[in-house]
Amino acid sequence: VQVRENYTEDEEGGDNATANASHGNLTAEWVPRPECLQAARWPRASARCVVPRLRKHSAYDARVRETCYAGYTDALDSPFSPELADRQAVTLSPEPATAPSDLSVAGVGPYSFGLRWAPGRARGCLFRQWLVEISAAGYTGGAWREAHECGRGGRGELRCRISGLLAGYLGDEAHLRSNTRYAVRLRELCETYTSVYDPAGRERAAYLDSPVHHLPAALEPLTLVPVPARAPAGLAASEESHRSFRLRWVAPAANDCRFRNWSVEVLPLRRCSDTPGGLSCDPLAAQAWRHVATCALRRRAETTCVVDGVRSYSFYAVRLRERCSDPTAESPYSELVAEVHPAPATRPENLTVASPAPFSLRLAWDAGAPGECLFAFWEVQLRPRRTGSVWNRWYGELDEANESSWTGPVEACLSPLNRSAATECTVEGLVSNAVYDVRLRERCNDSRADSPWSTAMLQRTIPAWALTPGIAEVSN
Repeated sequence: VQVRENYTEDEEGGDNATANASHGNLTAEWVPRPECLQAARWPRASARCVVPRLRKHSAYDARVRETCYAGYTDALDSPFSPELADRQAVTLSPEPATAPSDLSVAGVGPYSFGLRWAPGRARGCLFRQWLVEISAAGYTGGAWREAHECGRGGRGELRCRISGLLAGYLGDEAHLRSNTRYAVRLRELCETYTSVYDPAGRERAAYLDSPVHHLPAALEPLTLVPVPARAPAGLAASEESHRSFRLRWVAPAANDCRFRNWSVEVLPLRRCSDTPGGLSCDPLAAQAWRHVATCALRRRAETTCVVDGVRSYSFYAVRLRERCSDPTAESPYSELVAEVHPAPATRPENLTVASPAPFSLRLAWDAGAPGECLFAFWEVQLRPRRTGSVWNRWYGELDEANESSWTGPVEACLSPLNRSAATECTVEGLVSNAVYDVRLRERCNDSRADSPWSTAMLQRTIPAWALTPGIAEVSN
C-alpha cells in the first residue's frame, strides 16, 4: 500500500494544497506504508488494512499491489491498482482530549505536597505530557508556573510530588515556601503526526489539549510551618593571632531547615592594655553587629572558620546560627565572648655575639618595637653544638640542632631593667673553644605578647691558652 497527501486543511480551517510551500514536507511522492506488509495481521484473503499516523482533516491518494515473498523476482509482483477516486480517503478532524478529574492532594509538608488525578479520554490526542501548574501570591506573584517534577513519565503516571519550581523562576531558591497556600491546575498536552512523509514525526497540537482542571479552592494545599534547626552546639573560640581568632562548632539537628549557610556576627565589647597594676580593659561605645564574610560557609559539614579584621587585645561578643532558605526554619543563636591576642613585640634586632674570654660570650642587641608588650625581661638561651674533649672541640663533628637541646634562661641576662637600657649581657661559665647557638627574645608580662626569637648560630668561644710552667727542680 502506498499513499500520498494531496490536500490538507490547516489548524485555522484554511486550505493548503499539496504543492503549497507552507508545508515543506508535503510532496507528490508515493510513500510505502509498512503496516500493511504484516501478513499475519492482514492476510491475503482479508484484502484490507488500516493506515495509521496520518494528518487530521486531509485528503489522500492510495494505491495497492500484491508483492511476493522476498527472494522472488520483482517481476512476479502485480501492477498497482488504480488510484482512489478524488477525495475518497479523507481523514476527519480529531477530537481533543477530555479534562482529567479527581485531582486531590496528599502528604503535605513544609516544602512539598503530593498530587493525584484520574485521566480523561485521549480521543485524538497523542499524549505529550501532563501540565501541572501552581500559583501563590507570596511565591509566584500570582502567576501560574509549571511544576517541572510532574507529568513527564507517560500518560499512565497519575501522581507526583511538588517540591519546587525551575530555578529560573525564583533564582537559586526555587523550592516551595512553608506556611503558604497554593492553587493547582492540570491539563493534558497533546501532539499529532506531522505527515506520511515522516512516519515517526510528531508536532505540538494545542487544539487537542484537554480543558484545564482546577483543584477546588477548599482543597488547596497549605504547606506546614517548619520545625526550626537547633542552635549550633559546642561553639568555642581559640586565639590565632592578634588580628584573628578561630571558631569551631558542631552542626545540630537540621529538622526542616534547608541549609543555606552558616552566619557569624561579631560585636566589639572591650579594649585592653597591660599595665604594672594589672590588665586594664575599657568598654567600647555601642556598635552594630558585623557580619563575618569568611564564616559564611555554604557547606553544612564545614564547621570551623577564622574571624579576621579584629582589633588586638580586645574582647568580642560572637554569635552563630544556621541560615536556611526559609527564614522561619533558621536556628537560634549560639553565643560566646572571644578574646584577641595582644600585638606582640617584634623580634630583637642586630644581635651580635663575641667571646671576650675563653669561657664566656658577650651579647648585644637592639630592642624591637614593643607592640602591646609590658616588658618583663630578656630571655637568652644557648644550645651546645660542639663541646667535650680538647680534640673534639678542635676536630669533632657538630651536634644536631635539636629543639630540646636549648638550655637557659641565662640568669645573667634576666635583669628586668628598662627594656631600652638592658640590651647587652655576658654569659659566663662556658667551655672554651666550643661552639654554641644563641637565641634571644623579649618576654612580656602577658606571654602572648612575647617577641619571636632572634638567633645567632654557631658562635665560638675562644681557646684557653696553656698556663705558665712552674720552676723545675734539678738534682744530681
